[in-house]
Amino acid sequence: MRTVIRLITAASAALLLSACSAAPESGPAGSSLEPSPEPEVDLAAPVSDDTTEDGEEAESNAAAWCALVPSSLVASTLGMSLQPPTASFSAEEVYCTYLPVEDGGRTIQVQFRLSQDHAGFVAVREESEIPGVSVADLPDVGDEAFYTSSEFGDVVTNTVTARRGSVVLTIGAPSPLEQVANLVRLVLAQLE
Repeated sequence: MRTVIRLITAASAALLLSACSAAPESGPAGSSLEPSPEPEVDLAAPVSDDTTEDGEEAESNAAAWCALVPSSLVASTLGMSLQPPTASFSAEEVYCTYLPVEDGGRTIQVQFRLSQDHAGFVAVREESEIPGVSVADLPDVGDEAFYTSSEFGDVVTNTVTARRGSVVLTIGAPSPLEQVANLVRLVLAQLE
């Protein structure tokens, strides 16, 4: 019996070692260290949650929106190490969630609202005006922009919401306002 257990243990160890040392054939999307090609985002294509073939296309389109804000860009702008984004979406919104690499890190959320105009932007701002949260205009970011600052304990989260054309972008992070605003500028520049 001991010989069988030793053989199983030795085989398991060999299998684990070979799995750890083998080079992966291909990693998950976005895990490559090499820069990925510029994502193609169809600004006119609706994002829908259909479960048909169009649902697969919508999922791909949502992922392309998140690819506009790779974790490397977030890291270089905000100074935070984050995992690649995961995309979720509804008919008119795409959410990109960035989980921290290290325990105790902060999760970052990026939101694209599609098919928006000035009235839609004003509605988003009105939703942001809640007690305890300061709201102010932010000049020189997109067609129009504002920011909010909220404090929880010793963490101040700055959230910038800006519209360029028919897209409203919101990024919130526990980073200085200017860093968050710069990240928004860099993402909006890709929408031109």
